[in-house]
Amino acid sequence: MAEFIGLRGFHAEDVKDYMEFLIEGDDDKVSEFLNFVKTDHPKQVKVKEVIVEDYNGIVMQIDRFSQVL
Repeated sequence: MAEFIGLRGFHAEDVKDYMEFLIEGDDDKVSEFLNFVKTDHPKQVKVKEVIVEDYNGIVMQIDRFSQVL
């Protein structure tokens, strides 16, 4: 979904009982991704809360992330 939305950077990691995402992109693309995570996610996924924090590190380019999978 992140690539479809048009994010430039993306990283996802399953950390014990939650998922952590690092995303990079234009504000409208970031908002669209956050909306997807909060409301449009697959029905089998349970989203308890979404915490948004600034991140000043490097986020992997989305095309590179898809190659790592």
